[in-house]
Amino acid sequence: MIPKIKRWQCVLIDTTFAGALTAVAIFSSSFNTFLTDFLLSRIIWIAPWVAIFLVDWFMRRGSYDSRLLLNGRAGIYWRTGGIHIPGVLAQMIGMIAAASWLDTTVWKGPLSTATQGADFSVFMGALFAGAAYYLLARHTVPNEAGTTEEPTPTVAVSTH
Repeated sequence: MIPKIKRWQCVLIDTTFAGALTAVAIFSSSFNTFLTDFLLSRIIWIAPWVAIFLVDWFMRRGSYDSRLLLNGRAGIYWRTGGIHIPGVLAQMIGMIAAASWLDTTVWKGPLSTATQGADFSVFMGALFAGAAYYLLARHTVPNEAGTTEEPTPTVAVSTH
């Protein structure tokens, strides 16, 4: 845009402009509210996901076969079309529990409203998702711990 400007001058102009915009955004009360609500709403997804991961890790005693994790469709972790149904169900249950207890300016969950704004979304999302995953996957997941089965390779035979 400016023909005879050096790179360091362009970086200085850009940094000043971006810094000013950032300061305006950060010190605006509506931006802070929006950012806070956005981050709080991520709890609906993150808390159940972390709980499911930790329960799965404990049920496997921390033992994953790294080679089979990379095998895609041929590995034991592929499941039904790449979807682990107990994990998906537990995630949904945890997300519903977390949303029920969430208290933001955008969304107030029914259980949070019933308790005059108590926000237990992190705890309830993690608790319900972890418990549901354990109950749904307790018979299949521990049996996979330490499994080292390799998929059968396909060999092409030449008839010359």
